[in-house]
Amino acid sequence: MVNTLSPQRNYREFASYLLVFSLVIMVGVVFLILFQFSFPRPQYVFVGHSSEFTNSSTPVKLSAETLNGNIWVWVVQTGEAIQVFNARTPQYGCFINWYPVASGLKAPGYFIDPCTGSSFFVDGAYRNGPAPRGLDSFPVKVQDGKVWIDNFSPQEGEPRK
Repeated sequence: MVNTLSPQRNYREFASYLLVFSLVIMVGVVFLILFQFSFPRPQYVFVGHSSEFTNSSTPVKLSAETLNGNIWVWVVQTGEAIQVFNARTPQYGCFINWYPVASGLKAPGYFIDPCTGSSFFVDGAYRNGPAPRGLDSFPVKVQDGKVWIDNFSPQEGEPRK
């Protein structure tokens, strides 16, 4: 049997199939992206139970599981209020550490940035060093004894004066 199709027709047919296949793939990718964003993401992330933080002036470092992976936070309870700070510094993103101060002093301790030496008060306010502002915090919601943070709306710390 002799092939009666010209080589140019085979090329055109192949190119049209390739174009249709490419368009189907692109439409599928766009559909998947739109499908992903059509469902609401959970705004609040569970951090822990409020009983874990009561009667403690010492901050607790925790890992909160988010859709984008884990974030490390410091949870501080001062009086009735619970504050949650990002465990990374506002300047370079280094993990901050908590250093308690000897008893008898006015402050219970300080957060210290090991990269630059900046320090922050227990309420996240700037104390000293080259940091441009205080610690970044997350809005907190306490519901049924559970502490939740809004990890989509971090709030920048107060600028240093």
